[in-house]
Amino acid sequence: MESPASIVRVERFRELAPSGNAAVLQLVELFLGQMREQLEKLREAIGRESLPDVELLAHRLAGTSATCGADSVSRPLVELERAAKSGTLAGAAQHLAAAVTAFARTEDFLLGYVAGLSERQHG
Repeated sequence: MESPASIVRVERFRELAPSGNAAVLQLVELFLGQMREQLEKLREAIGRESLPDVELLAHRLAGTSATCGADSVSRPLVELERAAKSGTLAGAAQHLAAAVTAFARTEDFLLGYVAGLSERQHG
């Protein structure tokens, strides 16, 4: 079983939203929503074989996930960005699959985390 720290460093959300649980909840919701949307756009860009779009989207997603402490999501996206920058999409599907799998674990963990925050806030 993975440790929470290997999935996402939740203290990053507290650092980015120091004003309390409500701000952390909003930031987590924003992060999850944007990641879902951008991962879908990345999937579409790979399908179109658009190297510039893949490079840009992978860069954005890698940066967002790293900033929010989701390094397991960021790593395959960095590899995908490098590949696109070098002019190839070889391995793109595998990098995307690894990022999507890591994001699913991150999302599950964060949803449980914010549920606990919400209960403490309203309980």
